[in-house]
Amino acid sequence: MSARRGLRTFGFYGDLEVPGAASAGPDLLLNLATYQERWSVYADSLSYLQEIQRDRAQLGLRGRLGGGMKGVLWLGVSSAHPSATLKSDGKDRNLPATALLPAAKQVNFLDIEVRLLRDRRDRQRSWQKGDWTGFALRLAEPDHGPFAWSAELDTRCYMPILRTRAAALRLRSAFAAPGSPYFSRFVTGGAGSLRGFPAGSLSGPLGTRALWEAGAEWRQPLLGADQRWPLVLGTLFLDVGDHLRPTGRWHGASADVGFGALFRLPWLRLLNVEVGYPLTEDPTEGPVAVQISLGRSF
Repeated sequence: MSARRGLRTFGFYGDLEVPGAASAGPDLLLNLATYQERWSVYADSLSYLQEIQRDRAQLGLRGRLGGGMKGVLWLGVSSAHPSATLKSDGKDRNLPATALLPAAKQVNFLDIEVRLLRDRRDRQRSWQKGDWTGFALRLAEPDHGPFAWSAELDTRCYMPILRTRAAALRLRSAFAAPGSPYFSRFVTGGAGSLRGFPAGSLSGPLGTRALWEAGAEWRQPLLGADQRWPLVLGTLFLDVGDHLRPTGRWHGASADVGFGALFRLPWLRLLNVEVGYPLTEDPTEGPVAVQISLGRSF
């Protein structure tokens, strides 16, 4: 059991892994989680957060599929309960959720999830050399509402340059079923997405059903350049992407540039700070976006 904070989540997680009895046998997995997700909503240049309580219980089978690929099949149940209030920075500006979102009610799901992963990064310098690809497909039957499903593909490659530097490229695409609840959709903007825009600001209150994103980074050690894992890794980045509007039309490409630093710290492991500047229209009218996250956002 552990407490974890993600890009938009914080909660408690329990994981159990039982290795396969034979070398080729699948591993048995158990995952339990109760956590809160923060859903970002922007209106009239003001930012709000809706807290969504999520609970999950899953059983999984993990096996090796050849070609360096691993697969996991998850079966389980989950629930999502959005808060009835949108919280703002000022307590007197809180709003009822129905002012910008559908009526809040708990939804319970029966879930089937398939995950495929191929990780060919260099074990000694994963930030500098190799490639990584992940694919996820989720099928969810709610206790009320239409059947929901989503798919996401994320691939990254890292190329060493001048021994101690690297160039990195990323391509991500995702799609969710038209009838899926807004909190089961994807968001555009923020760490792990277009970093020159606040989290979820581009995709709007209801998220997006489809998106594509591409990014490029220059990586250079700033401290500890001779080590396998630099103490401080500096980055310069460019992001571009587009997403589907609720009307069914594409929004139009958005882009940003920026710089960042990744710190290797005791206990926290990796602390990532990134400063991004939008090159296209920002719905929040902010000149700069600062993203702070644990772990890499690329």
